Amino acid sequence: MLQPKVEPASYRWYLVHTLATSALALTALAGGANAPAQAVTIYNVQLDQSQFGNLNQNSTNCKALGCGPTAAVNSFVWLQNKYPSVYDNKLIQGSNATTANLLLGSEYMNTNCLACGTFWGDFVYGKQQWIEQKVPGKTVYDAIALDWIVKDNDPNRPAPNYFKKGMPSFNFIYDNLLQNADVEILINTLGNPGDPGLNHYLTVTSLFWEDLDMDMIIDTGENATIDYIDPLTGAPGISDLFQLVDGSLALGYTGPAGPDSYIYGVVKESPVRVPAPLPVLGVACAFRFSRKLRKLIGTSKLPEVISAIG
Repeated sequence: MLQPKVEPASYRWYLVHTLATSALALTALAGGANAPAQAVTIYNVQLDQSQFGNLNQNSTNCKALGCGPTAAVNSFVWLQNKYPSVYDNKLIQGSNATTANLLLGSEYMNTNCLACGTFWGDFVYGKQQWIEQKVPGKTVYDAIALDWIVKDNDPNRPAPNYFKKGMPSFNFIYDNLLQNADVEILINTLGNPGDPGLNHYLTVTSLFWEDLDMDMIIDTGENATIDYIDPLTGAPGISDLFQLVDGSLALGYTGPAGPDSYIYGVVKESPVRVPAPLPVLGVACAFRFSRKLRKLIGTSKLPEVISAIG
């Protein structure tokens, strides 16, 4: 479920919040005590971009079409920096470029460096294969896309159980970033019907949206943006985010899949969450309560206890 959250450390939030507050104050002054109340919901989550990799796909053996393996490597760096006790330095083998060159091989992403790059299904499959070989059993995966497509329709690469076929949503990306998950997207050119368009992978680092009318629709002028590490440059980038008529997400991206592109698929990886043990105080309280409960049961006063609990 989508929940608004603001990161206080974000300068951009402070700026927008200050402007919004000032606008509301001026409206109130102009309209007096009878001015209608206005509400704005701000969604803002930002991961530390300095913890991501900065590999440029031009440094790999697949300069023109190596965005998939490159985006994955830049996210591996973040997973290692964010969760050192889980991934240590096991996801990067040698250098970042060496890791990307291994990932684009047939065992993993099966990237076609001469024609079509990395298919969506091969990207998800190859990344999971790599992670599970290096750090087995420590990662949770989730993904949604318009379809599951792999090179040559390889029957040995079926869609995993966690994959959902459907339209990627703001909620999916936002909620996973809030949980400090590693998130990548595949974008596709807004071309003519029947035109396969051009594809590009990006490693997402933040989302921002000021829902001015609180209708849960990203309208033009609501300052929605998406930040990412672009494998084409190895540097941070930012694009406007908006919704198309059919509800799908699109961004104003200038690059191989630009100028405007819709989000075809989203995949996330994060460490398995291990429930924390009960605090010592909590255990002691629970023990004392259980002794009291047994005593009340012995004196036939259980209904009073149930009433008190309820």
